[in-house]
Amino acid sequence: MLPLTFENPEDYDKINPDDKVDLLCTEIAVGKPITIRFKPKSGSPWETKLVHTFNEGMCFSFPILDRPLLTCPRSNQVVP
Repeated sequence: MLPLTFENPEDYDKINPDDKVDLLCTEIAVGKPITIRFKPKSGSPWETKLVHTFNEGMCFSFPILDRPLLTCPRSNQVVP
């Protein structure tokens, strides 16, 4: 589970139950929002920003196809 909130709370009301979502989690950095892209069943894709409260001491792991994408900032070790 990722503790994320919308930078612009009104964007939440634009989401449809059947939207596909791309979370650009490789953008995660301390103090910077990340992008989420919505792909509606009908209509144009749109993006908005999400904010988080991660700090440098936290490690992130987002496995895709059994591969971690990010590393632990302190040790620069890949997090399984």
